[in-house]
Amino acid sequence: MIKLEMIKKIYKQKELTSTGLDIKKLEIKQGDFIGITGSSGSGKSTLLNILGTLDAPTQGSYLYKENDVATYSNKQLANFRNQEIGFVVQFFALIQDYTIFENIQLPLHYQKLTGKAKKALIHDVADKLDIRDILGKYPNQLSGGQQQRAAIARAMINQPPLILADEPTGNLDNQNTIRVMTYLKDLHNSGHTICLVTHEAELLTYCNRKIVLEDGRISYDEFSDY
Repeated sequence: MIKLEMIKKIYKQKELTSTGLDIKKLEIKQGDFIGITGSSGSGKSTLLNILGTLDAPTQGSYLYKENDVATYSNKQLANFRNQEIGFVVQFFALIQDYTIFENIQLPLHYQKLTGKAKKALIHDVADKLDIRDILGKYPNQLSGGQQQRAAIARAMINQPPLILADEPTGNLDNQNTIRVMTYLKDLHNSGHTICLVTHEAELLTYCNRKIVLEDGRISYDEFSDY
């Protein structure tokens, strides 16, 4: 599904340079549930941003389903993100003037679905994340945990093949952490590919593959029996 080769991300500030990511080779197969961990500054979020085309590598190749992502136009990149990727980020990025229902509905804008079909999809994911009762509210009326679950619902609503999650349970209590991780595991079991960045060791038990980054390099990459 994904092939990264000789990927480097180099940051320059005046005469100083630093390497944020240095990956010789990484292959991600369809259906992988990868837990990416490592200390702060090890390159976890940088890797996720490159996978999601939110950032471009300084050098190296990124193939997605055998297509060279570097050749995509800005319009193609936008379509790629909308159709292929679901982003769950640490900061909710919910539109404050939209209700939660309207926020979740955004990725469905270009889908050829009836209003009734869209509503059914939204209610289904809302039920799984226990946010049905807040669909009519605005983000500033909600707790951090509720906003996080709403952001997750928005990321998942169009059932993207690739899910990129950066600390998705950081604002959740234990009960809702389990609810979200169970939902992600269900998506994985139905064939979705998930890359999860986390500092929490217990979340790695939901993954079938663990990658550890140190100073921008992969120091560990193994499949598990989970």
